[in-house]
Amino acid sequence: MELSFNCTKVNEAVSAEKTVWQPHLSSVGVCETDAIAAKVAARTKDDPEVIKSVYAITASEIAKLLAQGLRVVIDGFCRIELEPRGKMDNEDSAWDPARNSIAAVVIPAAEIRNAANKLRPVNVLKPVTVQLLGVQDATTYEQNAVVKGHTGLCQGVGLAGRYQTHEDEGLFVIGADGAEKKLTITDCTQGTIDFTVPDDIEAGEYRIEVRSRAGEGLNRTLVRASINGFTIKAA
Repeated sequence: MELSFNCTKVNEAVSAEKTVWQPHLSSVGVCETDAIAAKVAARTKDDPEVIKSVYAITASEIAKLLAQGLRVVIDGFCRIELEPRGKMDNEDSAWDPARNSIAAVVIPAAEIRNAANKLRPVNVLKPVTVQLLGVQDATTYEQNAVVKGHTGLCQGVGLAGRYQTHEDEGLFVIGADGAEKKLTITDCTQGTIDFTVPDDIEAGEYRIEVRSRAGEGLNRTLVRASINGFTIKAA
């Protein structure tokens, strides 16, 4: 089986170039206690049930040691430390159980920590690139402004989307108050979008934004790209 990953967006940005993506691994499976015990038993020549009982006893003893405030170190395996959680107002603040707690943190030994360093998973779902480079009135050729009733032309990258079937994809104008309206797309390719301005959108200054997943996968992240200073003019 092959280890894979896909990317999800971790922040919103006005410009697609500033979008930050984070990889998420898809594990090839899980190795549970019985399987690990069997592998250890094969090397020690012990009964796997004995190995499992050692696990249980070890966990119990570690819990007792941590409850005494000790740090536990198992050479070649891990280090378990106590870590405070929660904020305090200043250096003289008293410990407040309502806000503060102590967690046991497991830090793997170097050999375990570095075991997967050479893995190179395959990206099964490429992040979508969407850029909005400019808007033009197809009649007056004015940049970043369209007269109501005229056809507008967007130019960019990765603009094709499923605008007819997905309400959250499309071309939108957003006013200064945050209110948004969806424009009517009449044609689109990867590099262009033809649109008209519906009659119920008032003339004024807006931000124009394209939203697209640009792919067939339903779990693709919705990506946005926009241009500030877009004007809708009265006919």
